[in-house]
Amino acid sequence: MNITYQIKRSRKRKKTISLQINHKSGSVVIAAPYFTPMDEINHFVQEKQNWINKTIQRHKEEAINNKAPEYKTSEKFYYLGQSYPLEVFFEPFDTAGVFFWNNCFYLNAQENRNLRKHYFSHGIRKKHGNIFVNVLIFSAGSLICIMETLR
Repeated sequence: MNITYQIKRSRKRKKTISLQINHKSGSVVIAAPYFTPMDEINHFVQEKQNWINKTIQRHKEEAINNKAPEYKTSEKFYYLGQSYPLEVFFEPFDTAGVFFWNNCFYLNAQENRNLRKHYFSHGIRKKHGNIFVNVLIFSAGSLICIMETLR
């Protein structure tokens, strides 16, 4: 058995053995009643060994896939449920920021990750705010039209 784990003993009236895997560190914690023999705990871990290995591997893969964005050209970003590529360029005489055109994000910013992150996130929030305000205005206008029709 090549799995290392930590045991937490409980003096409560609980009669079950439970298993937890820490998502970040991959450490395994076994919670067991105080008087449970070590042989029984080892047997439990041995039975669950394949599941533990699969889960730890899946957590590692998720950590790799969920890395922080670098805001570079050809990186993909989700927007309103779909993935779109990012095209980064720097034109010093154009307005810095992000715009969405032809199913692609275009980001005009210098070679600084924090600055690119700021322009991108601020531009998306501004765009979402405009969409929300437009929907709200449309909804309010529709409501006024409905109320005038009812009179």
